[in-house]
Amino acid sequence: MPTEPAEHGAADITDTATDALQQQLVESLMAVIGAPDDHDVARAADSVLHTLQTRLTPQPVGERAA
Repeated sequence: MPTEPAEHGAADITDTATDALQQQLVESLMAVIGAPDDHDVARAADSVLHTLQTRLTPQPVGERAA
């Protein structure tokens, strides 16, 4: 018997955004490999990395949205 599909909610949107950031990080790191002396490429990869890190770092209980 098939099961009901899960409802799409905020968690699904967050997962999709996180997946997109992870893909963007991979692409950025490949660009760094292709142009290791390009400071703009390195800065862009660093920015994506920090954005992803912020998204994946758990927030303290007092700072979570209600």
